[in-house]
Amino acid sequence: MEQKSTVLRSQPRSALPLLAVGVFAVGTEGLVFAGLLPALAADLGVSIGAAGQVTTVFALAYALSAPLLAMLAETWRPRSTLLAGFTLFTAGNALTASAPTLGSVLCWRVVTAAGASLITPTSTLVAATLATPHRRGRAISIVMTGLTLATAAGAPLGTLIGGAYGWRCAIWAITGLGVLVAIAIALGIPALPGRPRRGLRDRMRPLAVPAIRRVLATTLIGFVAVYLFYAYVSVVYRRLASESGFLAVILLVIGIAGVIGNLAAGTLTDRYGARGVVTGALIVTAAAIILAGLASDSRVLVLVTAALYGIAAWAIAGPQQHRLLAADTGRTGLPVALNSSAMYLAIAIAGALGGVLVPAGHWPLLVSGALAALVAAGISTRAEARATQEARATSTSRITAPVAVGAPAGRHDHPAGSRAGDSPAAAS
Repeated sequence: MEQKSTVLRSQPRSALPLLAVGVFAVGTEGLVFAGLLPALAADLGVSIGAAGQVTTVFALAYALSAPLLAMLAETWRPRSTLLAGFTLFTAGNALTASAPTLGSVLCWRVVTAAGASLITPTSTLVAATLATPHRRGRAISIVMTGLTLATAAGAPLGTLIGGAYGWRCAIWAITGLGVLVAIAIALGIPALPGRPRRGLRDRMRPLAVPAIRRVLATTLIGFVAVYLFYAYVSVVYRRLASESGFLAVILLVIGIAGVIGNLAAGTLTDRYGARGVVTGALIVTAAAIILAGLASDSRVLVLVTAALYGIAAWAIAGPQQHRLLAADTGRTGLPVALNSSAMYLAIAIAGALGGVLVPAGHWPLLVSGALAALVAAGISTRAEARATQEARATSTSRITAPVAVGAPAGRHDHPAGSRAGDSPAAAS
């Protein structure tokens, strides 16, 4: 058994980058339509507003399908789940690229989103399984780097391809990437076992854990703040974003900074724990959002605030996944799927909320984003305080509990490999 564990944990060097490429494909597909809307609208003969529903439908379909498909695929081998996800993902994209009407595009976007909702959570679970406990945060951050690289390079590159050759060509390119990644996963991901079948009550049990509910609330509210800023960055930096090419530079800076922040968050999580990283990142995100409103007249300050935002905003997702894995003692996988759902639901909420706030100017947008980030930080901080109280109560009960006859005085056994911070309470 020990030999098998050692073999599995020798795989991350090759498996993690592969998983990151898969998440990159999913992230690119989810973001690229923002730059393809004019071409899509012109090709299908619809308004920009109507064409924009492709993003909303994708986000809502992802949010709904992630927990449902996670429960359906609970007993599958992770590699099989990934292959099923990429089958739906590539089929949905191929049919989208061939669709003649907006209605058919929206239908196939639901299929694509269902596949994507299997890929990202399962990739996170595989990364956590393959990594040793003290490197789990870095392993998750490597996989999530695919999402930040999609922001920095994938979506802009897809937009360039769409501008030069049409929006359908951009989607065909993502389809081709999905096929290549699926083949590589079939050959390069170890055959990890699936989880045992369990009843619906056992599957839903993680939702009864306060730590998991608080982490999911932090993700939802925190990413509303993140996407309020990102989706309307052209409004935030309105005075300089209209200059030719400067908006692309801003987005590139955010993306590069996001890669740095994501990787740094993984290392910091392994060293200091996930709660402090998440809370600190949310506070810095709120500060960066407000500073962006004050710096909109200076190119240097615009790029500095954009970099600060990118580092902080993309330092949240990985540690949040880490917290959920620690709290999900039954290893159901449902909390990780719900976390992905919360992120995509936040995209839909941010888009709708921003549409209401933008006509009033950029400051209502910025203040709302900063407040959302601070509320999320407050939930994370309160969760930490409560976790500390629960940990102290548990420690006190262990000290006062009678010691078994024959046990050395002062010794209290713990599960093998357990340590402070690994309990569900500490994870919150």
